[in-house]
Amino acid sequence: MNRFISVELSEHGDESHQSENWRKIGCRLRDPDVPALAVTIVTATGTYVAVASALPHALLNTGGVDEHLAVDLDAGRAQSQLDCADVLHGSRPRPTAEALRRLTAVTAAHRGCLLAAIPLIGGGWAVMTGEDRCLVTCRTRRGSTRAEQSLFPSCIHAWLVAGHSLRELESATVVLHS
Repeated sequence: MNRFISVELSEHGDESHQSENWRKIGCRLRDPDVPALAVTIVTATGTYVAVASALPHALLNTGGVDEHLAVDLDAGRAQSQLDCADVLHGSRPRPTAEALRRLTAVTAAHRGCLLAAIPLIGGGWAVMTGEDRCLVTCRTRRGSTRAEQSLFPSCIHAWLVAGHSLRELESATVVLHS
């Protein structure tokens, strides 16, 4: 799948502000025509929420917005699409060693791509930038579709663009809400 993604990333510390944001997020996640995913990331420095959707949407006014092109590595895309992508992600889960080999090759071949990610058999993702690699484990709520789960790498892209690192995610709790 080749699509433009919009992701909002915000830090949630203010409880009164948080309930209104979750209400707006819930409305977006219930729209059957728009694949969407909310990801909660809990680190030692705070709790963050990234909300990704495949179509432009109204801003929540909670944080920064990251818009980028995401391309599915397993969909047989043309070289030009792969070269233009900000995020390259797989759609078929793979064993960890195979995923890391593939990500190493992908990030070397497509230097313009900030992030590459492949889902792992048994859950979680192998995620790599040109300089970092890490395994991100995540819990997924029941009923998540592949289209919704494929937005997870886009949430990590927004995390990186906001100045965070992959290393922070190694010890983070990551929960996908769809």
